[in-house]
Amino acid sequence: MSRFRWDLATYAAAFKARLKITKTGCWLWTGPVNPYGYGICTVHPPAPGKSRSGGAHRQAFRMWVGEIPAGKFVCHKCDVRLCCNPEHLFCGTPADNSADGVLKRRFENESGHHSAKLTPELVSQIRAKVAAGEGTIRGLARLHGISQRAVQFAVRRKTWRHVP
Repeated sequence: MSRFRWDLATYAAAFKARLKITKTGCWLWTGPVNPYGYGICTVHPPAPGKSRSGGAHRQAFRMWVGEIPAGKFVCHKCDVRLCCNPEHLFCGTPADNSADGVLKRRFENESGHHSAKLTPELVSQIRAKVAAGEGTIRGLARLHGISQRAVQFAVRRKTWRHVP
């Protein structure tokens, strides 16, 4: 039984058909997406011993820029995970990718950590309420949508020590 094999031109045409060009210049992948928000596609030609699926942005980089050096990431200048525009992509190490994120302040909210729900003002309010007996750890956690442990640690100054 013979297996249908696409040539590179047919594959490139099918890949391009899955892209939507936006006003910002991003080429958005409209095909399947992984749980992290990156496009996934069948890789052509597949590397020996490697999975046949991979990141759409990585495949776009391979098709229009060149091979990705071992140990390198394909990073987005535009910070749009679905973007496959080769002009928006660059190769870098994991450290380069992290440095780019820090430079663009992708990992921070106003409290300095990307996933923090508490702010210095909220920590002060919670401590004051607990000290005055106006709220319980459980009640304050529910009120602010955070864990009881986060409230306990903030009140006991295991976290947020810098907040008076």
